[in-house]
Amino acid sequence: MIEVSYFSDELGTADIRESIRMGVEAGATGIEIRGALFGREVNTITDDEVRTLKGYLKEFGARVAVIGSGVGKCALEKRDEVELTIKRFRRMTELAHAFGTDIIRVFAFWNPYWRQSRVLRPDLAEIMPQIRAAFEPIIEHAEREKVFVAFEPEGDTNSGNCRQIRQIIDGLGGSPALAVAWDVNNAAHTGEVPLPDGYGQIKGRIRHLHVKPDRERSIRTVANTAVSYRQVFERLLADGYDGPASIEHWGSPEGMLDGIRQTRDLLASMNALKR
Repeated sequence: MIEVSYFSDELGTADIRESIRMGVEAGATGIEIRGALFGREVNTITDDEVRTLKGYLKEFGARVAVIGSGVGKCALEKRDEVELTIKRFRRMTELAHAFGTDIIRVFAFWNPYWRQSRVLRPDLAEIMPQIRAAFEPIIEHAEREKVFVAFEPEGDTNSGNCRQIRQIIDGLGGSPALAVAWDVNNAAHTGEVPLPDGYGQIKGRIRHLHVKPDRERSIRTVANTAVSYRQVFERLLADGYDGPASIEHWGSPEGMLDGIRQTRDLLASMNALKR
């Protein structure tokens, strides 16, 4: 089954309680926490704020499905930034336990060419030793704490699509803790066909999915491809997927709520809506 989730900081309010209320009323039960948390980012939320947020979640019957961390969104060549991201992952693990989730979204460090063009990609074989050195303590901690390190395909980072994420997972030794937060649209924007190409690279590793609109502000197709989100959902479910699908980047609070409703209705029509 698939749980409708959403990025709580994209509903146009700094009031996290109001964001939860709005999202739940639109049809979501899960939230992905990233920013706009009591005026803080998820990286700096306090224990007192965690307790308050848990109270709001209980009030509206929702849960934190994913920790939308910024871990790995830093320059690989800057040791101080890498050390900070390792430290932050430990805190994200504490938050995952506090909220009862095991999914922590991460990134594979900035693509050094992203300011020039997202099309330019690094040679992963050349930088894998550096990526491995940075992620080894993160992976060891994740294995110990029983959480997933879920890489998101993102053009600004070294993992722009599913093929590159597969290279990174293999280069990191293939630990069971290594997973994927499949942003289908992001990967498609690199020219990767979602099905079967992208999916074939990460099958069995997906713990989380992002749902973004096409040009018509709908989920009929993934980005500019001929693949529909229905097809994506069907393939995931056929292979046993049981997790969240987070609504992201619909352009406005109203768009976000429409994205939640569209996803809820599609999953309900498929009898695949997790409540």
